[in-house]
Amino acid sequence: MTVSQHTTRQATAIFVNSFGEGGAEKLAVYQANGLIAAGDDVDIIVELDKGSYRAFLHPDVRVISFDSKSPFTVLFKLLGYLRATPPTALLCHLEKPALIAIVAGLLCGYRKIIPILEVNLDSYAKLDHQWRRQFLKLLLAVFYRLAPRIISVSHGCTASLSKLLGAHAKNIVTIYNGFDLDHLRRSSRQPVDNPLITQKKKPIFISAGRFAPQKDFQHLIRAFAKVRQEKDCSLIILGEGALRPELERLALELGVQADVHLPGHQPNPQAWFGKCEAYVMSSKAEGLASVLLEALASGTRLVSTDCPSGPAEIIQYDKYGKLVPLNDVDALAAAMLGVLDNSKPAPTSQEDVQAYLDRVFSFAQMMTAYRTVVRTVSAGAPPAA
Repeated sequence: MTVSQHTTRQATAIFVNSFGEGGAEKLAVYQANGLIAAGDDVDIIVELDKGSYRAFLHPDVRVISFDSKSPFTVLFKLLGYLRATPPTALLCHLEKPALIAIVAGLLCGYRKIIPILEVNLDSYAKLDHQWRRQFLKLLLAVFYRLAPRIISVSHGCTASLSKLLGAHAKNIVTIYNGFDLDHLRRSSRQPVDNPLITQKKKPIFISAGRFAPQKDFQHLIRAFAKVRQEKDCSLIILGEGALRPELERLALELGVQADVHLPGHQPNPQAWFGKCEAYVMSSKAEGLASVLLEALASGTRLVSTDCPSGPAEIIQYDKYGKLVPLNDVDALAAAMLGVLDNSKPAPTSQEDVQAYLDRVFSFAQMMTAYRTVVRTVSAGAPPAA
């Protein structure tokens, strides 16, 4: 990476690890596009210039790739960027980029760093590799106190971080992720060139995400096996990950391998969502669980574990879907069977659902809130004492 030492260009910068398959990477790209549409200059900084969301990035966004995952290399290159062309503010997705940015800022005197919290730290620290996650919480408790503002994607995430920051929690701003809802609705009506959909002969449940412990697709497959004993139906899980062999073995052990389908990552998951009976989320932990909003926009019904945090805020405690307790296979299966029971109508009309999404989760509303925070930090708002 080379940046001119004499350029007068000043951009809003967004720092994320890559253009990969996660929700944070997708949100970073959409935010960059939204800032461009509002007339801002935008730099998006990545450790590695790879990932499918790169294709959706507006051509006027300047991409700065460090071509390294080494924290020390990234820190060195970020220092060079901040010294050469300090941005109006630096939005940081995910904890590693945020921590590196704060350290780089300390070394060069740059303070306009805005971490974006996209996980519930209480539940996150209880997942696999607990000692690493507990250490990360300690680092966040120290370094996030230096940020003039922190954006959190849900009230649950805000509460989890507030406990760590104490008086500095006044710097947290909760902003829900927003979406181009009309685009999602149009996408949900697009055809799906896959026989699972084109030759659909029975009800389909669908889910999506990384095949990782946090998503707990094992729990979903066990619940589906109970549903399958009662009703002829199928389960589709979109995505990829290291746990694919384990999920395939579990479906085989439970005797439902013919009805559990793992077609991989799909460029337009909304089209799949809109053609299934319900979206089912089995996660152990989330930040906001934006995929539930994408599924709602497609017109499908929701069933979700009541994991911290996000699902309860989105579903509004059974108003816009069905929440079930964590680690309760029977409750998840019962909720899925309830979807297939034609005597039980959807809890809320589609008109009310779509009006709710427009009111709370619009892309324009999110970008207005983000630009307000950026302007505040750019003007020199200090962190809380």
